[in-house]
Amino acid sequence: GSSEAELEQRLFNVLHSLNSAVALIDDPNERAQLLALNLRGGMRAKSASALATAVTLLRHGKALLAADSWQVNPEQTLLLYCELAEAEYLAGGFEQAEALYPGGVAAAPGAIAKVTLCLVQVDQYLITGRFADSLPVLRQALELLGRAFPASDAEAAALFPAEFAATEAKLASRVEAELLTAPEMQAPEVLLAMRVHLGVSYAAYQIGRFNTFVLNASRMVQATLDHGQCDVTPVAYVAYLTQQVITSSGISIVFAIPAAFLIAGLLGLILEVTLIQWMYKRPLDTLLATVGVALILQQLARDLFGAQGD
Repeated sequence: GSSEAELEQRLFNVLHSLNSAVALIDDPNERAQLLALNLRGGMRAKSASALATAVTLLRHGKALLAADSWQVNPEQTLLLYCELAEAEYLAGGFEQAEALYPGGVAAAPGAIAKVTLCLVQVDQYLITGRFADSLPVLRQALELLGRAFPASDAEAAALFPAEFAATEAKLASRVEAELLTAPEMQAPEVLLAMRVHLGVSYAAYQIGRFNTFVLNASRMVQATLDHGQCDVTPVAYVAYLTQQVITSSGISIVFAIPAAFLIAGLLGLILEVTLIQWMYKRPLDTLLATVGVALILQQLARDLFGAQGD
């Protein structure tokens, strides 16, 4: 009967002993307890960058999963899959991580669990520079959430004018005070969709998918207007309003979209260096400041070029 503090202090020694004798443990409750300890130890090792140890412990944990683990304990099973996949690719085991995704996504119950695991795969692709490979996974995630997204940049270009008009109509129906005081986004599916859209924004930017980038920005803004603000709302506003400033000037859309694409990145960098980095511990202030800048840009566009349709 070790205390919790003693167990925490001796956790890795305990796990070494128990995992060495795992073949002798056949009681389902004891195996479940050992699974939980391996998950705990693996997460602790991963947070300390002891990746080889983390991989070993999390693999032990996965081996202890019951056949019906996704049904009986879906939260723990999802956490184990996510932690193991991250530990694998951070340790250089890219193929081992990729082997986890298809089965995990197929077995996970519900869209939220499936998309959460998709996002781990996307993170692996983004940090290894596989931007083009990440887009099909991001599209799959959006489809799981009921938000179909075009597969090609040409399809995105065809959809963008109508999407832009719909976004403009929603923005025109709100006064500036409503945008600044919009409630916090609460719906889990929408919050997850915004994370997916953020991945689309980054991947599209990196590989020059200009139309995908601006269509995605419009959809992010619409989600914000429909469901409230979240921590990635500033990305949507900066990208969207940069495009708005350029298209309002009368420049051809052929040149406007790439220009918006590049200027959005520059504006984001300027905002980060001059404003956002000083507010990391105050997320609400960060959001308000960025929306304020967005409103200034929007008003500047209207003052210089007139409102859309004038």
